[in-house]
Amino acid sequence: MTRRAIRRVPFVVGLVAILALVNVALGASYDQVAGRHPAPPRWSPLGDPAEQAARWSTRAVKGRSWGPACADDLAALRYRYQTFLTYDQVDHRGACVNITDGIRRSAPAPGRPAAPRPLVSVNGGNLAFGVGQRDGHTVASELARLAAADGTPIDVRNAGRPGWTTWQSMLGYERDLASNRPPDIAVFLGGMEDLTGQPNAEHRLSFADLPGLQDAVLGKTEGEQRWDRIKDSYVRLSVVHRAVRWAGLGSGSAGGLPKPLALGSTQAREGAAANARGWAMVRGLAARSGVVARSYWQPLLVTDQAAARQAVAHLGPGTVDLSDLATGHEGDFLDPGDVNEAGARAMARRLWSDIRPDVQRWYRTGSSATS
Repeated sequence: MTRRAIRRVPFVVGLVAILALVNVALGASYDQVAGRHPAPPRWSPLGDPAEQAARWSTRAVKGRSWGPACADDLAALRYRYQTFLTYDQVDHRGACVNITDGIRRSAPAPGRPAAPRPLVSVNGGNLAFGVGQRDGHTVASELARLAAADGTPIDVRNAGRPGWTTWQSMLGYERDLASNRPPDIAVFLGGMEDLTGQPNAEHRLSFADLPGLQDAVLGKTEGEQRWDRIKDSYVRLSVVHRAVRWAGLGSGSAGGLPKPLALGSTQAREGAAANARGWAMVRGLAARSGVVARSYWQPLLVTDQAAARQAVAHLGPGTVDLSDLATGHEGDFLDPGDVNEAGARAMARRLWSDIRPDVQRWYRTGSSATS
């Protein structure tokens, strides 16, 4: 490096510092003038603010009048530490998402509220919860709508939780069996979280592999927390970061399709095997409780179709593969595993074709289980 170049270093460093300061000052000034006081971001299984914004910039939901309200509701969701489950969601009231006692609101069944109806619970992670849908248009709500149209109304319980793996869903279902009215039919949707948050090199199960989760649950040192607060505050106030989020840049999905999941063969094999073991335990719990349980492998957008087929090959007996629902419907996806309301309707139609005989049996005999 020449002497002249060395003399320029302080100038360049100073210029970068000034630009960074101006960037934050402009953002803070805008908040002051507009009366906005955004809260610092907290850990979420749905990802950081940029990841969440990327979902709502895809073709699947971009331009929907209810989209901003749903995006705000999902960003505002809060989570608490939960023994064995690692975390659970807390109650929420919003324009798009409403949660009471850990259960998301669903479309009510028509008819007299006191009339006996079979109860169908929908369990799983993001897909069951309904990340890309309003309360009344999740898979659970669409099932209720289809059942009513067939003249066999059902009550539904949306027991999905953002980010939950199969094993968390299994433990949550076990907890619900002990504390709530057992469902007559239990539907389990999964796959994405098992592939991205669970497998590891030691073939052990992990509930804490989501980015930031271990820090959120176990805590950080005072120095780490201070540095994180500085970084979060800068990103939150930065005009440049806001422009990127508003434009949906950097996600590869602005107004288009989301980036597919980069799926490797080991990841596919281990994730599907963990899914199979979890659903096997679910079916055992359900059988002992007289509940009909049905498990499904969700449709996904992936880069390697051979790895996807390998995952399906390792699914447990009885688990139905819904991968074909992604073919030709890539525009319904917000990310590799979450779908919009049209995608939820398509999935509900497939599920209803399977559970319709169980519901009809309940209306004939008072039980969904076969003798």
